[in-house]
Amino acid sequence: MPTNKPTSEKKSILSIIWTGLFTLMYPFILLFSFACIGVIHLFSLLSRLISMLPIWKDNPQHNEDKQSTEEVSSWSPFAHIGPLKIESKFEDEIMFGPAYYKLKANKAIKELSEHYFGSFQVPCFDGVLLQKWNTLTPKQLPDFDLVFLNAKTGTLHHLKTIKSFTWKVEQEADKIVLWFDEKKEEGKLIIQAADLQFKAAL
Repeated sequence: MPTNKPTSEKKSILSIIWTGLFTLMYPFILLFSFACIGVIHLFSLLSRLISMLPIWKDNPQHNEDKQSTEEVSSWSPFAHIGPLKIESKFEDEIMFGPAYYKLKANKAIKELSEHYFGSFQVPCFDGVLLQKWNTLTPKQLPDFDLVFLNAKTGTLHHLKTIKSFTWKVEQEADKIVLWFDEKKEEGKLIIQAADLQFKAAL
């Protein structure tokens, strides 16, 4: 009956040779691993030091990024009606939705500083139509007020609460037609000069 003794002996010899080679090479493998880790840490340290140098603080790209951030958070012209000038400042935006802003005028109007507004604005009839936000909670939106800011008196007047993100305007000589909900008849609002008289201030 044949045996597998020669094969077993061959495997045993190969195992011994492999074990011996691995034992001999292990210190070199370990040394190489430590060397790689050291090089990575060295480059990381050099990168940090370079980023801290004053030359990088004056880098044009760095200045452009800083300037763009400042522009987003700074005040910019929004509407101009006669002597009244309004500026807006970006605050934030709803995820997958519109942005909202803070507004201020060149004369003290308390109601502007107390609320957030959308980008919607239509100058008309000695004033401007604005979109005032009633909430910033996404689940409760859309919930906006159409308001009229009287440029002469500096007062803010509520016209209608509109629960729609879509606002479109058709401006005519004697009236403003505001469409919401994609120009459906029930989403039509006609505003005339007479409608903006004797409204109670917010």
